[in-house]
Amino acid sequence: MIRDAVVSHNSPGRLRVKIAALKGDVGALTACKEQFAQCPDISAVEVNETTGSMLFLHETSMAVIAEYAGRKIFLSCRNNRGEGEVTPGIFTKI
Repeated sequence: MIRDAVVSHNSPGRLRVKIAALKGDVGALTACKEQFAQCPDISAVEVNETTGSMLFLHETSMAVIAEYAGRKIFLSCRNNRGEGEVTPGIFTKI
C-alpha cells in the first residue's frame, strides 16, 4: 500500500515527514521505523503516533532517504500545499 508522506521540516541532519494515513497507527509507524533503521546513513528515527510524523536524524541527503522510502516502505511523497503527486519516494521540501 502506498501512503502519502509530506515533508514538514528539513535541515542538515534532520528530516521530519508527516504521514496522515498513519496518524494513531502505532503498529504501522513502528514497522516503518524498523525498516528505516536498516538504512545505513540514518542514525535514529523517532515516531509520533499522535501526529503521524517521523523524525530522521541522518548523515545523508533527503534524496537518499526518499529513495529508500520509495523502494522499501512504499511512501509516495507530496508537498504540503496539496499540489499533487510527486514521483514515489521523492520528498519535496516546502
